[in-house]
Amino acid sequence: MMRKQLLFLAGVTLLLSGCGSSGRPPIQVLIGAELIDGTGRPPVRPSVVVIAGSRIRAVGDQQRTPVPAGSEKMDTRGMFIVPAFLDSTGQPVLPQADALPPGEAHEVIVAATREAAVRLNVEGETGTIEAGKFANLLLLSADPLQNSRNLAKVEKIMIRGQWFSPSELAER
Repeated sequence: MMRKQLLFLAGVTLLLSGCGSSGRPPIQVLIGAELIDGTGRPPVRPSVVVIAGSRIRAVGDQQRTPVPAGSEKMDTRGMFIVPAFLDSTGQPVLPQADALPPGEAHEVIVAATREAAVRLNVEGETGTIEAGKFANLLLLSADPLQNSRNLAKVEKIMIRGQWFSPSELAER
C-alpha cells in the first residue's frame, strides 16, 4: 500500500513540475525566406527569423544569425516574409493589394505596417520585424516588391507567434 502511495505522489510531482520541461516557450525558426522587415531597409535574403513564444528573438541574414539548438525549423526558401498589416485597432489583417509600380510596393508595405503602428502608438510592439517585437508576420508565396498584387498571395499568417491560415484569420 505504501509503495502505491509513493508511486502516486511521484507521478503527481512529475505532472506538477512539467515532466522536466523548462517552462520556456517553444522556439520557431524561419530559415531561407526573403525578409522585407517593414523598416524601409533593403530586403534580407536569405534570412533567419527566430521566434520565442509570441516575440521575435532575432532577425538577420542566414550567414550571421545563429539558429538555436533544439528549435523547430521551418524551411521558407522561395517565400517572402513581411510584417502583418494592421487595421485601425492595431489588429493584423489580410492586405488588399492593387497593382502599383514596383518601386512603390516597398513604400506601401512600410506605410501599412511601421507607419500604421506609429499612428496607433504601438510601434514598440509591432509594425516591423525586429527583435523584441510581437511575431506578427505574413508568409507570402510571391515577391511583393516585383508585383504589389503578390501581397494577396498569403500562405500563412503569424499572430503573436501562432500560425493561422488566411481563412482562419478571415473568420476571426
